[in-house]
Amino acid sequence: MSDTVEFYENGKQRPFLIVDSAFQPNDDDLISIKGKTYKVLGRSFSVDYVGEPLKAMRCNVIVEEQP
Repeated sequence: MSDTVEFYENGKQRPFLIVDSAFQPNDDDLISIKGKTYKVLGRSFSVDYVGEPLKAMRCNVIVEEQP
């Protein structure tokens, strides 16, 4: 199991991109995804598979597309 970052557009319930990474962008960072620029509005974290020998960290990132 690997650490992941899940990107959610503001107001949406499902991620539009999931990346295997331990990197966590900060609030107000700008991120380019598929040629579009998104601003990080917030993030949260969770630990998955707590009862398993191998645990994974998930970073949930809320973004908003920029003009």
